[in-house]
Amino acid sequence: MVLRKPVMSHEGPKSTTPARLGLGPLLLLMAGLGYVPGGILLIVASWKPTAGPYLIGQQYPYGGPLETWQVSAGFAFAAFGVVFAGLCYAQSRHGSRLLWALLLLGFVLMWVPHSIVQAARQRTDGKR
Repeated sequence: MVLRKPVMSHEGPKSTTPARLGLGPLLLLMAGLGYVPGGILLIVASWKPTAGPYLIGQQYPYGGPLETWQVSAGFAFAAFGVVFAGLCYAQSRHGSRLLWALLLLGFVLMWVPHSIVQAARQRTDGKR
């Protein structure tokens, strides 16, 4: 059995204490966390519990189809906020361009449906 000597890094031992966030990552982290209470507020305001039987397209545990969509969007906003804030923190520790790209992609994907709805609304408002 051959024992190898551990390879020492020139950077020294990795610190286990949290990194101090710069202003940019801190602001992005706070912005991401801002989605969490917004999502919770959407859930609480939209949730109208109903008794069964549940029928797809008519009756759901959260209420009608509109309330169910709003509750689902609330959970998505809350989850997005947590993941976005986590990626901001990870990016501040590692400085990876991949994490910046993931943050941008997540933000764009979160807002694409809303942008499409707004564009369609403006188009139909102009025809009235």
